[in-house]
Amino acid sequence: MKTISVKTVFFLGCILIFSCKSSKNIPVFDINKINQSIGIDLSDILKDISVVQISTDFLLSVNDNIYVTSKYLVVYRNKFGSDASLLLFGRDGAYIRKLAEQGRGPGEFYLIGEFFVDDEEQILYYVEMFHRTHLNRIDISSGMTLEPLQIDLTSLELNYVDGEIYGIPTNRFTSNKGNKYTDSAIVACRISLPSGEIKKYQGEHKYEYYLFGSSMTSYRGEVCLMNLGYSDTLFTLSNNKLSPLCVMRLSDKMTDYNKGGSGIRIISAYQNGVILLKFNMEPRPRGGIGAVWKYFALYDGKESMNKIDYIRVMNTKISLIDSDESPRTHWSLSPIPCGKYGYMMVEHDVLDAQSLNLDPDNDNPIIIVGAFK
Repeated sequence: MKTISVKTVFFLGCILIFSCKSSKNIPVFDINKINQSIGIDLSDILKDISVVQISTDFLLSVNDNIYVTSKYLVVYRNKFGSDASLLLFGRDGAYIRKLAEQGRGPGEFYLIGEFFVDDEEQILYYVEMFHRTHLNRIDISSGMTLEPLQIDLTSLELNYVDGEIYGIPTNRFTSNKGNKYTDSAIVACRISLPSGEIKKYQGEHKYEYYLFGSSMTSYRGEVCLMNLGYSDTLFTLSNNKLSPLCVMRLSDKMTDYNKGGSGIRIISAYQNGVILLKFNMEPRPRGGIGAVWKYFALYDGKESMNKIDYIRVMNTKISLIDSDESPRTHWSLSPIPCGKYGYMMVEHDVLDAQSLNLDPDNDNPIIIVGAFK
């Protein structure tokens, strides 16, 4: 998954570690000692690729979020600005209508946490970051605001995977023992649409690390997730069971928010594996911590974990690792899943706009859209 969410300052998520005894059949990787690098081609991940550039009437950045459907692009623009809005475009980039905007009135929002689209019903769902007591709904084909579903989504990070909403608790502070937290957890919940019925998946796993965040996507017909303090373990959720795929050991687990530590997040998945982002949460000079991206990696679902050195996009090779081993930019350089579709956003000067029949004077990011293979 966008479902990404796709999913922002919330990279504070997934920094924490699950202490488990792994089976001999589960591969274990030291994420800090991956030496082999590979390159991947976007055409190996997406099919039916098209290239879109939005008109300069709408100024976008690679930090804006997009959701791709069979007919539309829904763009969440200027997430932290006063002009934040949800805009609807055709798959060719043509503007259609504004779906919602920032404000305090009916049908307006303050700040959106997650949004996703039921492609079959063409219904947009979104949750406000600080008002998570219901799922807001908009009929995108007509622009009509619908009655929201009354569901308490507090402390859940949501993602829309294969037609259903999955939620994972974003933090757990139920037992504090010397700056360590121990508990059994709700592993995930599934919300059926449009009824809003919730099913919970329970887990008895124990952890002793600071907990914040989660990420998930769809992989080979199953829901694939990294959950809460288990963020060094990649799981699949199938037949109501949580099963580990692999364990990624981190040498600097985050046990104290003020000191930081390493983390891993799922970015997307396709037929050849799961794309992960390795990052560090490091103290800032003025206090607090911030994310520093280190590298992308590909787990093949079997026995191999490799750094991704570059991605080839439209015959252009884009290096993902600079000399200081930091990614060239953040997660936008890997396809963000939107149901069965996905997208990438790259700065306008990365690709040759003229060869793609785009306006070279348009500074908006180039949007690359396709369906996952």
